[in-house]
Parts: sequence; C-alpha cells; structure tokens
Amino acid sequence: FVKLNFYAVNYIADVWLNGKYLGWHEGGFTPFSFNVSSALRFDSANVLVVRVDNIPWGSRKDIVPYYTCDWFNYTGIIHDVYLECSDKISVTRADMITKNINGLVQATVVVNNVKHSKENIDVTLRVYKAKTDSLSLAKEISADLVGAEAAIQGVSQQTLSIPADSVAVWQTQLTIQNPELWSPKKPILYILKVTVSQGGIVKDEFHTQFGVRTIQTLDDKILLNGKTVFLHGVARHEDHPNYGRSIPTSVILSDLKIVKSVNANYLRSGHYPNHPYTYLAADRLGLLVMEEIPVWWFDELQPWKIQNVARRIHVQMFREMVFRDRNRSSIALWSTSNECKNVEGRIEFLQLLKSEVESQYPDGRLLTQSAAADRPGPYDESQGYCDVAGWTMYFGIFYNQYGLGKYRGTRNFVLDANDYFPKKPIIDTEFGYWSGEDMSQYAKQVEVFDSTFLAFAPRAPILANGTPNPFGFIAGVTWWCIFDWYTHQQAGGFQSMGLIRMNRVDAKPVMNTLKTQYSNYVNRSEYITEVKQTSLSQLPKAFRLEQNYPNPFN
Repeated sequence: FVKLNFYAVNYIADVWLNGKYLGWHEGGFTPFSFNVSSALRFDSANVLVVRVDNIPWGSRKDIVPYYTCDWFNYTGIIHDVYLECSDKISVTRADMITKNINGLVQATVVVNNVKHSKENIDVTLRVYKAKTDSLSLAKEISADLVGAEAAIQGVSQQTLSIPADSVAVWQTQLTIQNPELWSPKKPILYILKVTVSQGGIVKDEFHTQFGVRTIQTLDDKILLNGKTVFLHGVARHEDHPNYGRSIPTSVILSDLKIVKSVNANYLRSGHYPNHPYTYLAADRLGLLVMEEIPVWWFDELQPWKIQNVARRIHVQMFREMVFRDRNRSSIALWSTSNECKNVEGRIEFLQLLKSEVESQYPDGRLLTQSAAADRPGPYDESQGYCDVAGWTMYFGIFYNQYGLGKYRGTRNFVLDANDYFPKKPIIDTEFGYWSGEDMSQYAKQVEVFDSTFLAFAPRAPILANGTPNPFGFIAGVTWWCIFDWYTHQQAGGFQSMGLIRMNRVDAKPVMNTLKTQYSNYVNRSEYITEVKQTSLSQLPKAFRLEQNYPNPFN
C-alpha cells in the first residue's frame, strides 16, 4: 500500500501519476494524500505531474482567502512531497487526548485494510518517554525520540476484525504511571508506539509524540494543567528571504529558539497552518500555540454564505488542520478567522465548528478567533460563541474609537470587552507597529509596545511580581511579529513590524523592550495557585477606570 503525501500546495492542485489522474485538492496550507498503489511502476521511471492554479486574491469570492492579504501569496508546491509505503494492513492514525493531569489519556487507533478480504489483526500499544537531547530535538520522525519505556495501566492490546477495503477503529483509555506534565517550563513528551501484527508477524508500526497536559477555562482565566497561565508571546509569519515559505526544518527550529529567547511562552503561527515540524518543535521547546486557518478579512456576508452554505472549503481547512496536529501538546487554541468584519457570517461558522468539534472530535482545546477591535467593537456578539474572546488591538494606530490614544484606548476597550463577556478570557491576538524598511521608526515601535502593554499588564491573570491577579481577565498578549516578512498589501512588498529584521540577525530596540517586560512573567506564568475567580464586571465601572487600579508598574 503506497500513499503519495503532499504537505501543502498553493492553491489548487491537480495530480497525475504515470498519466493516471489521481484527483485534486483546494487550499494552500493543509495536507492531502492519494492512494497510488496501482499507479506506481516498478519496472521504469515514474512521472509525477502536478498542475497548480493559484487564483489571484481579489479576483473572486469563493476561495479562501479571497481578499488581498498581508502576507506573500507564494505559488506552487510549498512543503514536502513524499511516498509512504506500508503493508496492506497499516495504521492510518493514532490520536492521544489527555483526560486529566493524573496521566489518563484516551487513545484512538485507526487501522486500514486495503485487502479484498476481511482480516483479523492484533494491535498493541506501548508508551515511551521522549528523548530530550539536541539531536532528537531536530528529528522529524517521532520514532527517533523513543527513550525509556513508561509504565502504563489499562487495556493496551486488542484483536480487531477489519472488513475488506475498510478501516477499524479502536478506542481505549490508558493511565501513564507517575506522569510528568507538559508545560512551557517543562516540555516533557511521550511517544506512543502502535504495533499491528497478524499471526505473530508485525505488519506495521506507528509512532506519535504527545504530552500529558490539559487546557481549559475557568470563568475569565485559561488554565494549563489546572493552574492559571498567562500567554505572553509573539506571532510568526512562515516567510524567509532565502526560502520563502519552503523553510528547512533546521531554520524552523532556529526560528522557534529565537521566539523562546525573547522570554515568550506562546506563539501565534500566523494566519494559516505552518509546516508540521513547526508544531513538533513547539512541543519540544515548550511553546503554547494558537493555530489558525486563512479565513482572512471576510468583511461581506456573501463570501460567508458561499462557504457556510455551499462550498465549505473553510470547514475542510479546519478539519485538515485539526486532524494533522491533533497530538501536538503545544497547541492550545484553534483560531477560526482573522479580522472579519461581518458578524453574522462569523457566528454561523463558529456555531457550525463548535457543534462539530464537541460532538465528533473533541480534543480539549479552546476555540477562538482574531477579530478586529474596531469591527464592530467590544460588543462583538460572535465572541460569545468562542471559548476565548480574541481581538487584534491597534488603538491610536489604525483607529482611535475612544479618542484616547494607545494606552487609554486599549485600556478602555478591554474593560468594555470584559463588561460584555465577564465570564470569558480575553486574548490580544495582535499589537505592534512597523519600523519602516529604512528603520526610521525604531522609537515609535518601542513607544507602541510600552503604551499598549501598560494597558494589558494590570489585567493579566498574573502580575509582574508573580502574584495571582483576581481581576486579571487578559489571558494572553501577542506582539506582531517576531520577524519582518514579505506582503502583497504594503507598498514595496515588505512588512517591518518584526522585533528582528528578516535576516534573523538584526534585532530592533523593541526586541529588548519586550524581552525585559516578558522576563517578569517567564518564570511566573504558570503553576500559580488558584484564587477565587472575580470578574471586574462585579465592580462599579467608575472604580475600574480609576488610576489606582492594581498596576505592576507602580
């Protein structure tokens, strides 16, 4: 049994092998595969043909995204293509979902049988601690990280009967004895090994890395492993001056090490799924992640209707993202869209996804979005359908709704948002400013960070001195971005909002400013003892606007 796997082709791919049409896929950032067992030749060269159509942004409204975006629209085979060969009885996937912090995990194994006869097989599960040395960190294959075996309890062996040309699904619960929990401070991982055998002969082995950790909300807090966590981080566009979007894994790893070096514990991986190694590396380095599909600036109702009712390419993208990265312990938030003005369309989409995830593939992660703070404002009804309310916040830069500038505009917005959603954590999905390609705006970048972060810090769930903040409802903040990137939107095709220039070497003054402020939280942003949850909405608004509101800078 041979599969032809594509990690990403932008935007539509038609695929032929040796003159046989295999099929097509739409969507530039998520994986797809074909069964090529009957199309492969073993007596001569094989000819693979891929036709790519990258429909220009702005030319039609039935693609995702459809509007001209603030990143570069690289065309073609963006990420890896490879053949995967196995027995005709093989493991398709194995999902590991943490049920509690005591080591209880739910394992769901899917075994495929492409034979034309029913087959009986034996499935065995074993769990190992993952290696943590520097060589293992760089590996793409989880099997290369297998270390000492971990003790487990529960049903770890099963005999399955698989119908001809079909699959069998086995779900079981295992308890890892004395589990070590995954967190940004201690990114401890395990490796699940699935062995499929028949008559004592091994037919297939499958490995996947995972961590034991829980993500949930309690009123206006996000809890990691049952404790309040504060996400202080940056975003990253998958872009590079030498490699474009086709970045080698060694450079991806280096990028994420730089993210960690600025005292971030959290990464927003742009507006689209990145190369899958990005999330393997985030697991191993210890970064919590928001991963997103490219539903970008759906401002009108018509494109929403096209997708919500007819095409549903955005649903396909969401499923492909979730099922590709389901075992990544780093991923805490699934994001559904960015800065889409139309509220009605967002509500319909969020309702659809929330219902589907909860009923068909719950994984304990949180559903969010990245709305624009000025479109329509803190009263955005669609946030009520998210687990975490998310907004990009550029007060005093792109808009000034409150007429109060960066600090007071941001402060008043988040207070109003808490009024509307008092039982919901709020995450700032973007704030920042550009340095200019000539680097003439260094001082302005620093001022924007200082002014905006000053509005966030008193509302963080953990104060800079390490004490829990009962009035802290801002679960996370995101500087946009770690590196400069190429874009179709900006004049000259270059965006300079990074902490560091695109060469990954030249840091801007704002980087040290952010690094210093984040240092107050890097060792205090998790494992905080829970305190009674209290919402600011319980206090008179006049009090909340007073200057004596708890401030870590005093």
